Amino acid sequence: MKNNVYRTIVVSTAAVIVVFISGIFSCDNDSSTSNEDNGAGSTTVNGTLTLPAPANGVDYSVIIDNNLDGDDGFITITNGTCGPGITVNYAIENVNAGTYYIYAIVWVIGGNAPQNGDYLGIFGGTLNNPPAQPNAVIPDSGTVIFNIVLEVIQGW
Repeated sequence: MKNNVYRTIVVSTAAVIVVFISGIFSCDNDSSTSNEDNGAGSTTVNGTLTLPAPANGVDYSVIIDNNLDGDDGFITITNGTCGPGITVNYAIENVNAGTYYIYAIVWVIGGNAPQNGDYLGIFGGTLNNPPAQPNAVIPDSGTVIFNIVLEVIQGW
């Protein structure tokens, strides 16, 4: 398991969205999670990340946030390592009820910030057209599924 890693996500659309994420990367598909607000909800969030190309052995992060300004923190994050193929299953347990943004990055190139060649996706939107407001509704309990299609970052 790697030490805590601090990374910055930069998403370019009409404006630049900066997201500060941290967590512990695991060495397999069992992901670590962190609830920043230390409140333990009872809902499990899971889904599938669909990648534009295989990224076997590459680290990924899935972030739940109440806004697209990660400079003020995030709700929770899970990190893991992609396996073979173009899909990755993720799960985040104990998420508090609310309506959030959910986004994911696969660190294909690596570094401290996403760059051309990394994969990035947001639930219910695209890199060029992210949701205007939080759109992932998480109930008080149970399990919800949010699948995310990632795109290759180009032209940064």
